Amino acid sequence: MRNQLFHYLATEKIPWTYDAQFVEGFSNHFSQINDLAGKNDSSQERFKVSQNLLKESLHTQLFDGVFTKSLAWGFENLGDSFDISIEVDTVDRPILKNFQNFAAEFTGFRRTKTHEVKAFDTQTQSIVKGSISITMSIPTDYDLDFSKISHSIKISDSPSILAADVLSNSILYLLNQKQDATPLNNFEAISSHPISHLAFPRDPGTIPDAGDVLFSHPQRER
Repeated sequence: MRNQLFHYLATEKIPWTYDAQFVEGFSNHFSQINDLAGKNDSSQERFKVSQNLLKESLHTQLFDGVFTKSLAWGFENLGDSFDISIEVDTVDRPILKNFQNFAAEFTGFRRTKTHEVKAFDTQTQSIVKGSISITMSIPTDYDLDFSKISHSIKISDSPSILAADVLSNSILYLLNQKQDATPLNNFEAISSHPISHLAFPRDPGTIPDAGDVLFSHPQRER
């Protein structure tokens, strides 16, 4: 089935993209964010952050990467007016909500994004909350207009979900062969894939992928 899928994508010249992160790097960054929010006392282990929250955040980060790359492909190939229809496998409602919020925030370009943190206080036996705000800005020489772009996100069990699973597993296999911390979101990392010629972006340019910078592996040497 995998070879048939690759043959179909190659014959129809269907482009694809992906986003990958080191789990160790993401976990390390997530812990740093919690530290900044003031909810992680590692010396006494007073505050316990749910692993479900980490999982939700990783899911959302991977979605963020694919969504922004899809937008970039659209701008490059379709101009400034197009629709993005997103189908996702069965996910928990909070994760789907995170996907929808990011897409709305990015295309509406809300310049300040707030990262909320919840933890369990083992001393008071209660849930505590904290937050950190990140301000984003687009350089003035970038003329980006999202006003004519529409998007939809829905849970689906269509054949495209199975196709995406097969493709993503083949990419994961390639990336798992890497033993260093060189960028995951780089054409070189997947250049040996049978349909790498259809991957976007093929040339990452001079600006490294944000995920490769923020979530680099904390132990492996570059």
